[in-house]
Amino acid sequence: MRPAVPKKTKRKADSLFVLCPTTKSSIVTKIGTDVRSLTKAWHSKIAVPCPHCQKIHKYRVSEAFAEAALSNEHIRGDFLARWA
Repeated sequence: MRPAVPKKTKRKADSLFVLCPTTKSSIVTKIGTDVRSLTKAWHSKIAVPCPHCQKIHKYRVSEAFAEAALSNEHIRGDFLARWA
């Protein structure tokens, strides 16, 4: 007998973050990093109000995602380990 499989639960996707170009601090956007959310927004441009420098920063979602992915790898050390 197989164990009961729980019904699909909604997972909350992490939000995409961008960096303030002035302070280099993280700014959380309202875009999820799940496949569906990213697919819908991939070619969009977003304007994000910055809580750090009080300006409005503009980004392309695809570029923001790539930057976030590289930042996460760099923080974890994966990026540098590939080049060692």
